[in-house]
Amino acid sequence: MEQKIISSALNAESFARTNFSSMLGENGFVVDTRKKSVSEWRFSGTQKGEDGFIWFCGDVFPSKTLLDIFENENNDAQKNAAIFVVRAISVLIEQKIALGDIGGAGIFVSDDGKVLFLPQSIFVQCAQNDKKNHAKKLGFYIYAGLPPHEQTLFTRAAIAYRALSKKFPYTTDDLTERQKDIFDKNFTPISLLVDGVDENLANAIDCALSIPPNFERNDEPWRENTNLSDSKKREKILVPAKAFETETFERALFGERSGKILGKEEQTRLLQTEEKKRRRRVFAHRFVRKNANRLLFSFAAILIFLAVAHSFSVSRSGLATSLGLSSTQTTRVLYSLVSS
Repeated sequence: MEQKIISSALNAESFARTNFSSMLGENGFVVDTRKKSVSEWRFSGTQKGEDGFIWFCGDVFPSKTLLDIFENENNDAQKNAAIFVVRAISVLIEQKIALGDIGGAGIFVSDDGKVLFLPQSIFVQCAQNDKKNHAKKLGFYIYAGLPPHEQTLFTRAAIAYRALSKKFPYTTDDLTERQKDIFDKNFTPISLLVDGVDENLANAIDCALSIPPNFERNDEPWRENTNLSDSKKREKILVPAKAFETETFERALFGERSGKILGKEEQTRLLQTEEKKRRRRVFAHRFVRKNANRLLFSFAAILIFLAVAHSFSVSRSGLATSLGLSSTQTTRVLYSLVSS
């Protein structure tokens, strides 16, 4: 049955000036988590809603968005939805299908384990048009610096983190500030929020949330980073991020604690210690980035000063001196310099 799926957040006049119509052929995906099957899905058209905005329509099974479930449903419903979505993303990863940029408002979950991921381009544009709610619709789930397959790892980890801890790892509403937080890994490790969580699961989630961007900024447009050292560092993070185990996540979600149990007091102490260290680390990183040119100039000036001082010292060391000489010897040296 065709129904309104997502609002463009644009009235008819504004909608007519966009290229939305050219995106209607893009595919999304429906994953049946019980059969582990994937099928393509696309919007069937548009219609004007009662709110005056143009909505994208399509045939979809009875479902709710993950955003709606996280915000309005009870704890068990949230857990079940998170399990279905994480299973669905894992199926896509196994089949080498990249989600790209997707968030809670673009993920529809049924009670029987079917999950719809809306076509990316239309969903992203709709979310961007709704600036007030962009973060919770899309922003909390993605890191714009990642290529699609790594973005999928990040999204899975963000959802798992939210399901386990009841909050997202990066929660700043402002896009620029949130991107800075992700770049600086300014989030609390999941093991300090969920006492006793499986160590391998915690490492997989933390690593997926710490994947560095695969592009470097230069005077040229964004280009792929071919630095071998960076590639090796990235691989050390990507290997555990890909090793995420869905079954372990599901057991942890329903209370299994196979990791080290810290206890409330020790957990609080370690959490406070980690937050202090993280604040100092983030401050140092941002100070260096902000003052990089100034620091480089100062360092160069110091090197030049040391080089000049050394050269001056060497040149002066060969000159005559009266230190340790008698008055007669000093007079002889003076006359010898004059006559020469």
